Amino acid sequence: MNTLLSQEELSSAKRLLFMSHLALGDFVYHGALLKALKKAYPNLEIDIWMDDCRDKKKKWHSERSSTLTSWVSKTDIAEVIFPIATGNNDRDMLVRRASRRNYDIIFYLASTRIERFAYIARSISSKAILMGSSPSGFVNKIKSARYLRHVKRRFELNLHDSSTHIFDKYKRYYERCFGPLQIAESDKYGVGISLPQDSIDFVKQWCRNEKTDNFSPFVMINPISTSHKRDLNGDTLTHLIVSLLARNPSIHIVVNVPPSSIVGIKALIAPNLNKISDQQKISIFSAEDDFYTLPALMVQCDFIVTVETSVMHIAAVLNVPQLAIVRKKAKKWKPLRASEIYWCEGDIKDCDGADLASKALESLSETLDAKN
Repeated sequence: MNTLLSQEELSSAKRLLFMSHLALGDFVYHGALLKALKKAYPNLEIDIWMDDCRDKKKKWHSERSSTLTSWVSKTDIAEVIFPIATGNNDRDMLVRRASRRNYDIIFYLASTRIERFAYIARSISSKAILMGSSPSGFVNKIKSARYLRHVKRRFELNLHDSSTHIFDKYKRYYERCFGPLQIAESDKYGVGISLPQDSIDFVKQWCRNEKTDNFSPFVMINPISTSHKRDLNGDTLTHLIVSLLARNPSIHIVVNVPPSSIVGIKALIAPNLNKISDQQKISIFSAEDDFYTLPALMVQCDFIVTVETSVMHIAAVLNVPQLAIVRKKAKKWKPLRASEIYWCEGDIKDCDGADLASKALESLSETLDAKN
């Protein structure tokens, strides 16, 4: 395999900056590959730049940044983490900070705003070996040529391949740059997650406070993503909750949401609580201060129903039974290990609530039967 970096360059390099528009689901797979890279080249210090180089800040930026930083900082992967910038001035400060790290290699992997990543990478260092993604297609190449002229080592993204899983795609790009990488057995479904004891203790106490007994099966519903198109709408969510409790009155449901969505979810569910005889059977959870409380809670669950977001990838890593709700056009993002997948023809917000509830009831029944 002809790689973009020679073995001599890799062996002599001391510091590498990895740049990508990271989300939690992305890091499930990037984390496994960065671990493999670090094992193959222990001489390399790896830093991570997770800013997505947008001009306008998104409302979920601060939550994503703090959650990702909470996760990555407790792994052994990154020496320095550059968070999502709060604005252009903050990004300029991050660039200056990164410049002082004197990188030997800067590697960016982006499918959007590629030109911005290339520009910022070169702004960080004019001396580092710079390599990264370039768009596919003749027109896109022409449009980006002047912005990527200083990126001498490039690999082309295949954005039209919808059948290859994203983990395999990422691995292919990494190996184009660095050569063959051996993924650890513990990371074959995504980067392994080691739970800190304080997170485990916090969740166990939370469960004792929320559950009415120690025997009720615990079912998590994760209805929120970073796009309303991938969220469960209010009617579908409440129909799902009511249906699950009507058929399985012994279960306890926990609705997992980002901190910013707690008030909204409570308001959404409240009008339908009169349909539920035992309202203590529903709890709302949010990993407000510590990312690891989310996977710590997930391993306490008997079953998870989740929209197409990071929770389905984390559940696969943790091997927790789940029903993942995935758009057909996003097959490459399906979790590598799932009990069932509910495929949506269009957006998840438009999925049939009754049909989804029926599928969830069937999957939950099979899961609970298998445990008994």
